[in-house]
Amino acid sequence: MNRALLELQEIDNQITSFTRDKSRLDDGTNARAARDEIAKNLAQTTLESQKSSAARAGAELELQTAETKIALQQKRLMNASSAHEITALERDIAALGRARGDLDENILTLMDAGETLSAQIAQLEAQLQKTRAQVEKIETDFADNSARLERSLKAAREKRVEAQSALSPAENEKFEAFAKKLDGVAVSKVIKGNCSVCGAAILQFTLREAKNQQFPTCENCGRLIFVE
Repeated sequence: MNRALLELQEIDNQITSFTRDKSRLDDGTNARAARDEIAKNLAQTTLESQKSSAARAGAELELQTAETKIALQQKRLMNASSAHEITALERDIAALGRARGDLDENILTLMDAGETLSAQIAQLEAQLQKTRAQVEKIETDFADNSARLERSLKAAREKRVEAQSALSPAENEKFEAFAKKLDGVAVSKVIKGNCSVCGAAILQFTLREAKNQQFPTCENCGRLIFVE
């Protein structure tokens, strides 16, 4: 069998390998999704923190207003003369005091929530910075490796054209027919008496005859075999 058939197969094997490697490259899709999810969580947490801060500021303003009213009513109480006025002022001061207590408790709760949210924001910012760096590296590596493999593919395809030119029309036709039928692998090399593709042992008679045949084949997988 013409060695050029084996050489053409070896080139096709390279093309298959380069194509497979290129398809398996990490283009950063998962890393970008993780980055975007963290960015989304950070935006939501930041918004919650802003709302919490606004609520706390509002509660503190209400507390200040309540304390001002309490002080004013206490001053009026000191100058009150009638029992009815005194009772009304005491009731008002008590209600304001309860409101002040509720506001104090609410402010403390909002302070705790604010501290928790601030810690979460710091953690998310660190995670976002890390994932952004990961995305940048993955995308850079993807671009570099894609370009490298594309160059290799281009060179291999050019070599394939040259290798085909070394074959007769009959050999080219036979090769393409076997490749189409056998998953792109038309030719196998015999190594230590075995088919390099399927691993089956080749009969000694077949090995002897193969050296004088134009298109010898493996009895097991049916591929063309090249015997040194």
